[in-house]
Amino acid sequence: MVDQIAPAHTVRPVQRITLQIKNVAHDVSHSMPWCRDRDCQVFLVAPEEKRLCSERKTWGTTNLRLPPLNALRAFECAARTGSFTLAAKELGVSSAAVSQHVRNLEAYLDRKLFLRNNNQLQLTDAGRDLYMNAAASLRDISQFTERLLAPRGPAALVISCDASLADRWLPPLLAKYHAAPVELRIEDRPEEMESQNIDIRLGYGVDGYAGYWTKELFHDRLVPLAAPALATRWQSGEAGLRLIQMDWGPSFSQVPGWSDWMGGAVDNHAILRASTGAQVLRLAEAGAGVALGQLTLAREALSEGRLLRLSENSLPLPAPYFAIVAHARLRASRIQAFLAMLTEQD
Repeated sequence: MVDQIAPAHTVRPVQRITLQIKNVAHDVSHSMPWCRDRDCQVFLVAPEEKRLCSERKTWGTTNLRLPPLNALRAFECAARTGSFTLAAKELGVSSAAVSQHVRNLEAYLDRKLFLRNNNQLQLTDAGRDLYMNAAASLRDISQFTERLLAPRGPAALVISCDASLADRWLPPLLAKYHAAPVELRIEDRPEEMESQNIDIRLGYGVDGYAGYWTKELFHDRLVPLAAPALATRWQSGEAGLRLIQMDWGPSFSQVPGWSDWMGGAVDNHAILRASTGAQVLRLAEAGAGVALGQLTLAREALSEGRLLRLSENSLPLPAPYFAIVAHARLRASRIQAFLAMLTEQD
């Protein structure tokens, strides 16, 4: 007669995932409604390096006390299947071998793992506790091993992009790009592209990127824009309307503002400043004021009637927007496919 083991309850491991964002100048999570409508994967990469460095000291295996792993695997299989015979079949050994592994494990731990009553085997309290921990640990190791052994897919196209471009200009291009997976990093201008594994930088100007391959995307212009209700008041000559303009901070040359448009001083109390072009347009769409906004970034809002252009005149930004690539990466097919889309858009 084959000894039977009362099956243990199935234990499912719980994984804890911690996501952390660091060194981001603007909160852009709310400014990408297009991402919620598509199958998007967002990679948040910035672990707590100081904490991890200290914890790595405890990750070594020198001082770990481990039971015989083959014996532990045999015990887990027997407890899960409820039978030495079934465990032996799954492991490809004899039932006697499984029984011997269990006895070895009991001797090592100096604990009884099963109770034997009338040829029936039941887990003891110690056996049940061991099974619950061993099952979760072995399952984690198995899943991690499967991920390591899984065939690698194509390398992702890593794009570093200004927040405003990611919100107002890039989505239609990403919708058409299928040559490789895409990792989109919305960030201010990175200091080092190659050390951060960035394939393409999409942003304003080329300062700091001497020696890189560059392609001009567009040279945007600023025009007065307003929501329809506010546009009517502007065109009727109503005074005192709030004005909205960009202020990119001290790292950039002065962006033209309402004083440049008016040809003279403007009451600062009447001006609402925003740190990105996308924020300027969002404020204008909400009716917060009349914006001096970027024409290229506003195309969709203009075509859908969310904004109206209030003048045919315009002011150019000091510099164009560029695509920037390290020469060593230019031959990569995933990059060539994306650059080809940019050429078709011209």
